[in-house]
Amino acid sequence: MAIDYTVFPNPAKDEVTLSGLDASDKEKNVRIYSAMGELVYEVTVPAKASTYNISLTGLAEGLYCINISNADGQVVKKVMVTK
Repeated sequence: MAIDYTVFPNPAKDEVTLSGLDASDKEKNVRIYSAMGELVYEVTVPAKASTYNISLTGLAEGLYCINISNADGQVVKKVMVTK
């Protein structure tokens, strides 16, 4: 079974919400990378969380990759940040 998560809204302005996280019952490492490949955000989401909000306040406008990974696999989502 492939694990998938939802990231919304997209494009986003102030924050994004990750949902469907309870598809895997393990904690997740969430990393956000800029278009240049620079790590700009990192957090570990608890195993029991079904959703998680991420503030985008400090990020410049542009395209970012959100990498959500754990022992069950890895999902990469792209999100456009607008100001």
